[in-house]
Amino acid sequence: MKKPFKFIISTIVAPLFIVGVGITFVAVGLTTPITSRGDLMQINGTLESWDYRDTKGHTNVSFNLVGYKSSFSEMNVQKDKVAHFLKEGVPFSCSVLLSDTPRLSQGYGMLIYTLNIDGHDVETLEGHIDYERKTYHTQFPLLGIFCIAMAVFIRVRNERMWRKAQ
Repeated sequence: MKKPFKFIISTIVAPLFIVGVGITFVAVGLTTPITSRGDLMQINGTLESWDYRDTKGHTNVSFNLVGYKSSFSEMNVQKDKVAHFLKEGVPFSCSVLLSDTPRLSQGYGMLIYTLNIDGHDVETLEGHIDYERKTYHTQFPLLGIFCIAMAVFIRVRNERMWRKAQ
């Protein structure tokens, strides 16, 4: 007996697609390198201006330094954690990826990995590494395993539904 198109989609194609997504999450999670101190370059300067943007529950703080075209952004910092440090002309130090340094002169936004404002550590490399490790090496693989388990569940459930319908 020839299987109907809906049967093929619901019991074969959809679960295989979800398995592919799950495998991608696991692969990305296990192969993404975690930033180390050797991957970073220290940027020192004087704070010229800053800007807050609240997006989807996260505060994005952008900093502009005297003498740099690029802005420097920190996405995980809480606004109240840095608000009392932010004054024009205070010493500012941050770390960016070495691979991003050619972009400094081109005016692109740069993601900050460490942040020190006026002698106060706001973001440390250890905190950023812990965040990356939790996200890439824990949450991504778990999400992938969940997708694969859901694909198996969908496959088995839909197969049973089609058998009962016959």
